[in-house]
Amino acid sequence: MATDRVHLEEMGPMAKRGASNPDTIHASWCETFQALSGEVQRFHVRSQIYEPIDQAITVQAKPGSGIVISVLRTMYAEAQAMCVRRLVDTRKGHRSLWRLLDEITRNPAVLSRRRYVAHFERPNDPSFAMHGDSEFDSIAGQGADHIPKRVLVGLRDSVETAGETVKAYVDERIAHHRAAAKTSLNFGQLKTAIHDLSAAYQRLGILLNATHYEYEPVIQDPWEDVFSDPLFPGGRPPTGEGPKPVA
Repeated sequence: MATDRVHLEEMGPMAKRGASNPDTIHASWCETFQALSGEVQRFHVRSQIYEPIDQAITVQAKPGSGIVISVLRTMYAEAQAMCVRRLVDTRKGHRSLWRLLDEITRNPAVLSRRRYVAHFERPNDPSFAMHGDSEFDSIAGQGADHIPKRVLVGLRDSVETAGETVKAYVDERIAHHRAAAKTSLNFGQLKTAIHDLSAAYQRLGILLNATHYEYEPVIQDPWEDVFSDPLFPGGRPPTGEGPKPVA
């Protein structure tokens, strides 16, 4: 079994901070991966809160519902689209899912069989490591020493593909106002992008740390209680006051 080897000429900026030590490079990747988890989780938290509210207001169809739904949909769509845009950013100096994967493709040997199987080692059950070997074979190929570059390039490219429509829309219509903008985006395309990027993030978690977690959080706070009583007891929102900080 080959040892981890890192080619300095292929190393990206994150890896260079840790010189050629594979463990240091891997730790840096894991740190970035964890930092990106907030973006992925916010995808799902927003959806879990927004979608039932949108549906309830639409069903009630009270006078004024149209403008409320329009404002909420715009805020939701722009927030989700900007999140997609950040995850697929390819610019140097920016932390993104695409940038992380691009760096990993330059150093595939760091994602070695030895590192992967180590997650399956159990002091009281030495045979359990066989599951790690078998799982690694299914990912990298029978007997491979590390994750093949083609697998990592494919995952990186899938991230770019997942976000390209949303990215183009954000660049032309949200982050900027291009005079001759021709891009368009619908909720179906946005939802697909979110699903595909979440799946890519989860896949990377398997390759990095043999983790098979679902990154869709379950909201613990009873947020629905906010709507159990009228929002405006007097029938109208208060005037003359700006937003107050949430405790």
